[in-house]
Amino acid sequence: MIFIIVLILLGLLLLGAEVILPGGIAGILGGICILVGMFQIYALPDLGFGWKVVLTALVLAAVMATLALGLKVFPKTPFAKWLTLQSTVAKVDQKKAHALAGASGNAVTDLRPDGRARLNGRLVDVHSVAGFVAAETEVKVVAADSLGIQVRPTSLD
Repeated sequence: MIFIIVLILLGLLLLGAEVILPGGIAGILGGICILVGMFQIYALPDLGFGWKVVLTALVLAAVMATLALGLKVFPKTPFAKWLTLQSTVAKVDQKKAHALAGASGNAVTDLRPDGRARLNGRLVDVHSVAGFVAAETEVKVVAADSLGIQVRPTSLD
């Protein structure tokens, strides 16, 4: 019986270690230890079936608690911070976008159809409604909203 308890506790410890030591090995070994421990519980001849079910429920509750704790701790680990994007995308300021309505300038990069243009002395990301526009082409803003700034070449006016 002591062997079974040690095996299950070792499995839970390995599952918990998987949060800090990612790679899968500790989690797989922990799962194997827990499964072997569970099979050993059902192999005990002197333990009633009701107790076997209760022990199974306790082990499953402990596994769920370990996984829940892992999900709570994992986002704070260095590996999770390396794995996930930490920066956010800046929102387009509505007032600045509307201030560019009707402005004209030059495409700094090729617009395929997205690219960058200098409008009113500011370098901004734009979308060409006319498709491809070569760099250094004069463009005019046809729409500006929270979704972005849409331009077209002035040669199409």
